[in-house]
Amino acid sequence: MQNADQKSFMLLAVFLLVVSNLLTVLPQQIHAEDNTGVTPAAVDACPAPVALINGSFEQGPAKGSAGAPYFFLESEVPGWKTTDNASPTGQKVIEIWNHQLGYPEAAKSYPAPPDGNRWAELNAYENGMLYQDVKTTPGQTIYWRLSHMGRGGVDTMQLRIGAATANPYDTVVQRKMSDGNTKWGTYTGLIRFQQGKQQQDSVLRLLA
Repeated sequence: MQNADQKSFMLLAVFLLVVSNLLTVLPQQIHAEDNTGVTPAAVDACPAPVALINGSFEQGPAKGSAGAPYFFLESEVPGWKTTDNASPTGQKVIEIWNHQLGYPEAAKSYPAPPDGNRWAELNAYENGMLYQDVKTTPGQTIYWRLSHMGRGGVDTMQLRIGAATANPYDTVVQRKMSDGNTKWGTYTGLIRFQQGKQQQDSVLRLLA
């Protein structure tokens, strides 16, 4: 992130999984882009499972092409979109740090991520949002999990999950999370979508 006065934080490993109901035994761990560990009952009850693409930001090129190894064009990051278009070129840019490779050098001064080597810094050039649009079916229950850490100190993020809206900031806030910059905080939750409506687009949006 370019402006040191702007609030920033680090985000890692967002997981999204549909379960059949609140009594379903949730897997101990599931990567966002596959269904490893899902119980047969959950699969049978949900013919259209929901999962995020590239939940832990490990997919895509090793280096970004937007001016620094940790600045990626939105098109270089599978699955994710951003509201941040304040780069010098006006292109949408996502900032992804790599602990193993030291992109940027400061990455190694923070705790290693809980999963993989990379995490997203939500505010590349301005306070903004990362998000994905996914298909959901009324009556499904969504299980989510994410890890979050501050950058300059204690920072706060919002998790928004709900019906897709023309303005990403209109999506319903499900939870706010605050963490310092010495360890990762991990959060989980369940959201049930209302029955009786046609299949709809829902979104998971992460906001600084």
